[in-house]
This record gives sequence, C-alpha cells and structure tokens, in this order.
Amino acid sequence: KINVSLLLTPQQLQISNQFALGFLSTRIYTVKVRPSLKLQMCTQDDKILVIEHMNRIIRVSTKKRDLVFATYMYFLNSRIGQSNHFCDKSSFFYEEMRKLHTKSKVSSSHTAIVVDRQYLLKDAQEKLLPLKNSQWRAPIFASFSGELGVDAGGVTREFFNLVARELMNQSNNLFKPLSPGLTFLH
Repeated sequence: KINVSLLLTPQQLQISNQFALGFLSTRIYTVKVRPSLKLQMCTQDDKILVIEHMNRIIRVSTKKRDLVFATYMYFLNSRIGQSNHFCDKSSFFYEEMRKLHTKSKVSSSHTAIVVDRQYLLKDAQEKLLPLKNSQWRAPIFASFSGELGVDAGGVTREFFNLVARELMNQSNNLFKPLSPGLTFLH
C-alpha cells in the first residue's frame, strides 16, 4: 500500500505518488475517461474504489469514493451524449460524425472510380486503398470500364454488391464456411 493522489478531469484519470512535501509527485498511472475504463465500488468496504483498464486492476481507498465515482460517471456521460439509452447515444454519435464531416476538408464533391468487371477485386483494391480520409468521406461513384451509364446510385450499388459477392466467393480463399450452408468465417 502506498499513498497516492487521484486527479480526475473530464479527459483523464491520473494516479500519482504523494510525497511528504505535497507539491512533488510522480505519475503512476494515467488513462483517458472512456467506456473501456471501468470504475466499480467495492461492496465489502465503503472506501474502496476498483479501477479496471486493459486487464490492470487498481484498488484505491478514499473517503470520497462516492464523489469520485459520481464525478467519473458525469464526465463519462458527457463524453457519450449524456444518456445511457442507445437511441440517445446513437443520435449523439451521428451528430459528432456530422461535425467531423463539416470540419474536414473534402477535396472534391465526390470520388469517382472506374473498374474492369473482369478484374473487379484487383481493380477495386487498387482504386480504393490509396484513397485519403477526405476522399472516403465524399460520396463514391463507381463505373465499369467500357460501359456507358449515368450513375444515379444504381451503378455504384451494383459495384459494391459485386465486390461483396466476390469477397465471399469461396474460390478467393478469403473466407471459409464453418460447415455446409452456415455462416462464413475469416
């Protein structure tokens, strides 16, 4: 057992050595406030707070355990949309994605790719892998070489359907069936 100080901010939880002088300390453990960080109140002792993250368990004894726990839950909920309900978290997530999308600089209004049906997976890989993040955020329009067509969504939908079908094709050896007629496994 060692004396430690516990610092909880909206961004992180930090545990530090507490020295006699009080103003000098050494950081022992720091972790971001996120759902993967688990804080639990020990039922046998009303002072024990159990901190669990990445298979590391730290037991902290504090008279203000309930206050630390309540503050952590407040900070965590403020990061995930102020609610424990899935629909609220989902709305929060999509709103954050919209904010990211509007902040990012999309290089063009859309990303256009042309692929050959005969070499669909190879062409798709060559055209899609080098795309930058901003290009992935823009709408992707696909067309097939040597074919005329105006893409109002149908040609791109066909492209992604064919790519998905080819990915699941057993002859490509990307996936194998668990047993005949059952779900595929990578």
